[in-house]
Amino acid sequence: MDLLRVFMKGLIIGGTLTVPGVSGGSMALVLGIYSQLIHSFNCIFKKGVEKREYIKFILIFSLGGGIGIFSISRVILKAMTLYPLLMTFLFAGAVVGGFPVILREFRGEIFRGSDVVYPLLGVAAVLWIASLPSNLISMGANDPLQWLIQCLCGVLAAAALVLPGISVSQVLYILGLYTILLKHLAELKLLSLIPFGIGMVFGILFISRLLEDLMARYHKESYLLTFGFVVGSVIQLFKEAPMGEVNFSCIFLFFCGFLPIFLISKKRTH
Repeated sequence: MDLLRVFMKGLIIGGTLTVPGVSGGSMALVLGIYSQLIHSFNCIFKKGVEKREYIKFILIFSLGGGIGIFSISRVILKAMTLYPLLMTFLFAGAVVGGFPVILREFRGEIFRGSDVVYPLLGVAAVLWIASLPSNLISMGANDPLQWLIQCLCGVLAAAALVLPGISVSQVLYILGLYTILLKHLAELKLLSLIPFGIGMVFGILFISRLLEDLMARYHKESYLLTFGFVVGSVIQLFKEAPMGEVNFSCIFLFFCGFLPIFLISKKRTH
């Protein structure tokens, strides 16, 4: 195991996690580390398996990912504050550019008319989550109910982190946590993030195995739901944008977000 290579891949994936629309799972696929990550997480709780190498792998990857997140969070937060419309189009382009990662999973599948229900459910779930009150979650509040809500949000973020094609930052954006988390990270208010972090760790360690089994057993249905979730994310991004102010710069940034992700994703589909 080349620990430096694992660290660098963690650094890249961690840096992209702060960008709504860029899927950590997709980036792990692109970098050829996805299956190793899932396998390592699952092996931690298997009986009769030597865990030392798997734990070392996860720790080195997590170190790189953590540094990647901290190093870019300030830049992303400032850009979103100064240029919200432009960044919306950049993020939307990145979301659409990642479609090939999901669409390649449908090769060889047979579709029925009833299958349209799954992507519609995905879209509906995104729009429902986005309709939740913006004050539902209060990071750092000294309230056991808020701690529980933050833990559950951490579990949702972990599930998004594991699934290729779903951006964990986009899920946080929909939940209304994205800017809050970036701000707390940039200001190093780490204690307020403990409940969320506990939920995320729990989700990664325990839900990754469940998601792996579900996607193996209900492959087509899982990815149709995933596709609906991503489409819903794009709809929600544009729904909140002041479309009357759109100009050439917005279109240009959309393609700046779209082309790199699309070309990398397309390369992985061949």
